[in-house]
Amino acid sequence: MANHRFKFRAVGASSSGLRSSFAARTVGDWNQLLAVVVEQESPAAFKNQLDCRMSHAVTHHHQPLA
Repeated sequence: MANHRFKFRAVGASSSGLRSSFAARTVGDWNQLLAVVVEQESPAAFKNQLDCRMSHAVTHHHQPLA
């Protein structure tokens, strides 16, 4: 599992509306991102790192976010 300083704690959702919310659906993916991606200095640098890692994962048949 990836380790970075911006992880979120997943909170149990009691209603179906909360379970299907953006935050509930994406916190696990966010927490699995590598520190080199998450800890970029700007949104543009974050997007560049994310795109780079995702395209590498797809090309090499790896899990995209781990």
